[in-house]
Amino acid sequence: MEPTAAEFERAVSGNQADRARLLVYADSLTAKGDPLGALIVLQNTDREANPLLELELTTKVKQRLGSSRDLHALGVEWRWGFVDTLTLKGTKDGDNAALLSRVLESPACRFIRHLKISVAHLGGNKARDASWVADITGLDRLELLNRFTCSAGLKKFGEVVAKFPRLEHLSLGTDSLPAKKHFDLPLKSLELLGYGPNVDRLFVKPVWTELTHLRVEQDLDTVNEVLAQCPLSSLDLYGSQNVMANLVASPHLEKVQKLTLRRVGGVRPLVDARARLKHLTLHLIDGAATREDIGTLKASVKQLSYAGLYGPEGDAGYSLKIRV
Repeated sequence: MEPTAAEFERAVSGNQADRARLLVYADSLTAKGDPLGALIVLQNTDREANPLLELELTTKVKQRLGSSRDLHALGVEWRWGFVDTLTLKGTKDGDNAALLSRVLESPACRFIRHLKISVAHLGGNKARDASWVADITGLDRLELLNRFTCSAGLKKFGEVVAKFPRLEHLSLGTDSLPAKKHFDLPLKSLELLGYGPNVDRLFVKPVWTELTHLRVEQDLDTVNEVLAQCPLSSLDLYGSQNVMANLVASPHLEKVQKLTLRRVGGVRPLVDARARLKHLTLHLIDGAATREDIGTLKASVKQLSYAGLYGPEGDAGYSLKIRV
């Protein structure tokens, strides 16, 4: 008998009875000539000692998912012999839903946790739409599928997310989202990685009662209000002076344990509020700052990392990369 999703998760977490049951299932697959059985056993017992055998088995299992042309568009990450993350790279939109519907019928995909759609933009200001995801069959039957990443827009957002009844982590390559009524989702993580209309409207009502991670790649002027309504412990934001000022003024700043700021235009608001940042793990990515301010923050926060930061322009008209 095939293991259930709950039994599989218990086996992965170390329950010996469920692990034994999973290996019995693997033996039954091997007896039928299915390479999935051997892969389950290998990734449970001797994965690091047999990298060539693992590559051979993963290739054989993947070959059963579709034709060689189809497989060129698929990326697979494995967990205990089963597909954990499935990535579809750009191909003809008309074929995508049918391809993924066929692939998800495979026993190897029964315990998938993360579906990624990675499609190229059309150029200029035109964004690719991936609403065809709503036509994929079998998504709602996958009990462990709780993460969806899509580099394109979703004009039929409501129809798409309805296919993910257990959705907890959502990452979209757009911020052009539909009506607010579609956003009553019990998400724990939300990432909006596009540019365009202001996203503050998404947080007008306190519906994000379980959101612990938020990433937005533009000014989030209402960051104070967002912190007030969400149990956020991780924030990843565009680091404008306005956003930083609102952030350090928030009485709810202590909720945040990890703060990432991108394209920072100086970190003076953080330096001035450094007494409130002792609990923070702070990441600064790209932008401008001074060596002195970075040194002050390094001594003030729990942990500091930074990349791509440059100091002010010198007399020669160029900036030096900051190293502290």
